[in-house]
Amino acid sequence: VESDAAIAPYAQRVHAANGVPWIETVNAVMTDSGTGRVPFFSRRDLRTSSLVPDDGAWQKVMMVPLMDLNLMLTEERISLVVHNLPASPMRLLGQAALGSVERILVGNAHRGDAANPEAWPALTGRGYTAIQEGSTVLLDRSADAATRASHRTRPVCAG
Repeated sequence: VESDAAIAPYAQRVHAANGVPWIETVNAVMTDSGTGRVPFFSRRDLRTSSLVPDDGAWQKVMMVPLMDLNLMLTEERISLVVHNLPASPMRLLGQAALGSVERILVGNAHRGDAANPEAWPALTGRGYTAIQEGSTVLLDRSADAATRASHRTRPVCAG
């Protein structure tokens, strides 16, 4: 699920390069409530595009449909969640139906609250071990997570 439609072709190429070309990229914004559409502010630097107009430096506004995270996780039996924005996974995933999700990979964890190990209790309290490598945090509750965490240089916190 990608909120910026401009990134979808890139995501498909990444999936193909990783041997999973059947993965579908859907243009939507994940939510735990609500329906409809929300504005998405596209910027020249795609990494700074967001749901917030902020500085007004956006190039284009797109209306993006909302998608129910819990419905997707349960119907598709998702085992890996990759998220590039640190603030929303803490809020959204902290109360999500994560029954089948073994790993959550959060990029840009150096931004905002995600850089703080105490920011992850909603997930570590649900059995995930948080391991930070540079600006990335892996939240893992697979059987070998504790072993993997002990071999990392910077375990953040464990559940």
